[in-house]
Amino acid sequence: MAIKKGFQLAEKTFLDYAQSKSGGILDKSGSCAIVVLIVGNTNIIILTKIYKFLYFLDDMCYVANVGDSRAVLSQEKGNKIIPLSKDHKPEQEEEKVRIIEAGGQIYQ
Repeated sequence: MAIKKGFQLAEKTFLDYAQSKSGGILDKSGSCAIVVLIVGNTNIIILTKIYKFLYFLDDMCYVANVGDSRAVLSQEKGNKIIPLSKDHKPEQEEEKVRIIEAGGQIYQ
């Protein structure tokens, strides 16, 4: 519940700031965001018909991205780079289909 209220507060704060800078007129024609949530001491249970596994992990990283956003994880002092996001470009066939099936339009 605290996370949901945190996002609501962040959204309200951002919109209030944007309206104050734009004279109250907001352009709602695009989205761009990366959200990374790192949870420590996570227990993961994987259930199958035959086996039950319980893993204890130090940290779990969840990533969500919207629009033209990118995130990478750097490990081993920058010697190992792991992409955390995937571009959502309308030129990509999968993204084009998703946009159109959701009722959206693609235009230049």
